Formats: sequence, structure tokens, C-alpha cells
Amino acid sequence: MRRQYFFSGADIGEFSGPPKEAEYRALFARFEGLDVPVVAAMHGTVMGGGLEIALACHYRVAAPGTRFGLPEVTLGIIPGAGGTQRMPRLIGVEKTLELVLGAKPVDTAAAMQTGFLDAVIEGELQAGAIAYLGSLIASGKGPRRTGSLSVDPATATPDVIERFAKLAAKQYPNRQAPLTAIEAITAATRLPFAAGLEYETELVNQAKLTVESRGAVHVFFAERATRKVPGIPADLPSLPVKQAAVIGSGTMGGGIAICFANAGIPVHIVDTGAEALERGMKVIGQTYDSMVKRGRITPEDKARRMGLINRHTRLCGSGQCGCHHRSRLRKHGAEAEHPCKARQGGKEGRNPGDQHVRRSISIRSLTGSQHPENVHRHALFFRRQRHAVA
Repeated sequence: MRRQYFFSGADIGEFSGPPKEAEYRALFARFEGLDVPVVAAMHGTVMGGGLEIALACHYRVAAPGTRFGLPEVTLGIIPGAGGTQRMPRLIGVEKTLELVLGAKPVDTAAAMQTGFLDAVIEGELQAGAIAYLGSLIASGKGPRRTGSLSVDPATATPDVIERFAKLAAKQYPNRQAPLTAIEAITAATRLPFAAGLEYETELVNQAKLTVESRGAVHVFFAERATRKVPGIPADLPSLPVKQAAVIGSGTMGGGIAICFANAGIPVHIVDTGAEALERGMKVIGQTYDSMVKRGRITPEDKARRMGLINRHTRLCGSGQCGCHHRSRLRKHGAEAEHPCKARQGGKEGRNPGDQHVRRSISIRSLTGSQHPENVHRHALFFRRQRHAVA
């Protein structure tokens, strides 16, 4: 049986086209207006428009491991399919602002605690959702229309709004979308539901036209394009990456080391001296401290990732260059010819030093994106390079 997934969100490629919000409102209103209970049974990653259509249903259940989120502000826009008006009616303005400005997926436990998820279904999702619906009918419960609920004014006090406005300015400096989201969400406290949806549409369509949004969408697609290495077929198996080595602990080298550590891969940083290494490790530690402060990782995550980064200061035997013995690099998970080999009786007509430089550049340029999911594609690139430069 083919596994089915709930809606994961809107097609970002449609952002540059004509507005679709009126179509969303009409479709979602048909679900919400039904005279029989409507249950959304969710699985997988339910983001943006996917979560908004679930909010238009009367009840929401999900399989364990399901993730939910409203990440639109990271693309320079706001939820535009009713999310700014329905979510506050379910969980209040304060919790809605936390979810929207945080822009991070939450799990089923957090969704239950926050209040927009009604049950977690263990076992087969479809059968469990039907059983849940049967229990609703048996207990005499009918439709529970989100749009008919009122927003708790205690969750939208001036202090709450001011606190999130300051948070938005700090978390998203020089960006307008988070402030627009605050305006749309707080409008749910003063506008009737239908008028609130119209106002949300007006704000989201204005946001789509901004330089902020167009730039964020461009970056979104550009980052995904970097995962595709030209000339490598999709079915080519990847080489296992068990450890890595980075030459230099500066800004770029430190970022590459963080990339590997985030992916759970032990990485060795080699630099010219202890002082340079200490500076590099200090910057790496500060980067992780910032991630902890912003809530992206826990202190335990930081300690585990820092523990994967090892330091080395051994230079090559000639003392005339900043490169390292081939055996040393092999030990640390990288493979390259020693650039001094030409002076040590290397083969005529071959320039091992150039080969080393080209491979070092490949390692730096391809792993600098800090996307752990790209590591295996990088390994495929290294395999091809190994044959291309030999």
C-alpha cells in the first residue's frame, strides 16, 4: 500500500504569480462550513498552507513524529491562507506569535501542549482517525468551526505585543515581514473573522512584492540548487563520509568544521600553530554559543558537536610550506599529494603541488554551505575529482 502524506505546504514557485489567497479562502470555507465533523489526519511535515488547511478543519489528529510549523516570515511574507486569523482563535495571540516568529517546526508533544492538535494517533493513522471521528459522533460532538471562536484578549495585552515587536527587531533586523505578521495576528482581536481574512490577504500580497521577499525566495531556491552536482547521476551511490580534515581554522575553515560537526562527522582542523588554532576554536565556540542563545541547539548539542572537532598543528617536514604529509592527511580523512613532492623526486612532468591546491579548494568551496545534508553529495564530488586531477 502506497503511503500517503498530508499537505506539506504551498508551492513557493507560485509566489511570483497571481494571488491565490481568494481561492484558499473559498476552499477552506467549504471544509469549515460542512455540517458533519471534519477531522484532519496529519503525517510527515505539515508546514505553512498545509497547517492552515488543517486549522480550517473541525478537529486535528496526527501520527507520532509529525512536525508542524508556519515558517513564512523566513521567506519575507506571512501566513496567507487563514493562519493569522484561525490560529489565534485556537491558542491565543501570544502562542501564535511564538510559533510564527520562531518559524521552527514543532513536534506532536508541543502541538498538543500549545493546543492546536487534539490527539496523537498510535498505529495506523487512517484507521485511528476514523475511530477518533466515531468517538466524537458517539459523544454527540458536531462541527467545531475555528472561525466561530473568539480570541482571548488576555493573550494580546500591550506588554505582549511590545515584547514580540522587540524580539522581531532583534531576531530579524532590518526586515519587515515579522512586524507585518504581528499586525495581522493582532488584527484577529479587533476584526470579525471574514474581515480579518481579507486584511491578512491584503498584507500578504503586499509582502510578496517586497525586495525582502523576492530576495529570500531567490536564496531558498539557490541553496537547493547547490545540492545538485553537475555530471553526477541521481542513482550514483554516495561514498560514506566517516571523518574529515580541514586545513586552516579561520573563518572559512571554522565554518567547514562546524558543517561536519553538525552532521555528526568527526573533523580534524590543522593549522600553522597553537595560537591560530585557539583563535579558530574560540570563534567556533562563540558560533555555537549564539546558536544556543537563539534556541537553535541545546547546551548538550553544543558540547557534543565541539567534541567532534579535533585540533592539530603539525607542519610538513620540509618546513618550507604550510602543507602536510600525505600520510597525515590520510589519517585525518582527506587525501592529497604533498606539494613538496616535486622537490623530493616526484615524477617528471607532474605537478603534485597543483593537485593538492585544487583538492583543497574543492574541499573548502563545496563544504562551506554548512548544510549537513550536502555532505554525501560532496563525497561524490571528491570521488570524481580524484580521477579528474590524477
